[in-house]
Amino acid sequence: YATGAFVGDPALSPVSGFGAGFQTYAAPKPDSDDPAEHEFEGVSTRFVNWLFEKSPSQDWFAYLHVDELVRLWGRRSADPRWDTYFPPRPELASIPPVADADGVFFAIPRSRWSGGTLTIGEYEARYDGALYALDAKLGQLLERLRRTGRLKNTTVIVTGTFGTSFGESGLYLSSGTLTDVDLRVPLFVRPPLTSS
Repeated sequence: YATGAFVGDPALSPVSGFGAGFQTYAAPKPDSDDPAEHEFEGVSTRFVNWLFEKSPSQDWFAYLHVDELVRLWGRRSADPRWDTYFPPRPELASIPPVADADGVFFAIPRSRWSGGTLTIGEYEARYDGALYALDAKLGQLLERLRRTGRLKNTTVIVTGTFGTSFGESGLYLSSGTLTDVDLRVPLFVRPPLTSS
């Protein structure tokens, strides 16, 4: 098998041992702020370029890691259409306090605060919109693999590493309490459509 890993989070640097076992390991440099290295498009482009260098008969394994949803809170030039794609739930109409630090309960961590006075429902709608946009990007990548004949014999696994809390267990826009928000993450497995 040819093996490759393509990640968008500089914390997953090969220096920290995350590249072990991969023939190709592509991660942003720790000091890089280039969106092309971090965002889904950059990660998927590096993967597609790597894959299409291989013969169609070559067996391969690839790992893609994107952190679009983690970076959602720190972005400054967002595509606003996704922020309002879903309406906020009325039961989440309260405006949470903002803390001066991270790792807090019953307040939004300062690093995830967007400024202004958004309700919890508006934050949730923004997150859901970003998730919807990420799903569409993943669909485009899979469609590209399908059109080129690379998808039919490929197993695709999509999972999350953790969720984001919108008030559950006292956390806002955060995780780390090992509650359902952290533990109940998606796992989708799509087996190959044909066998070799």
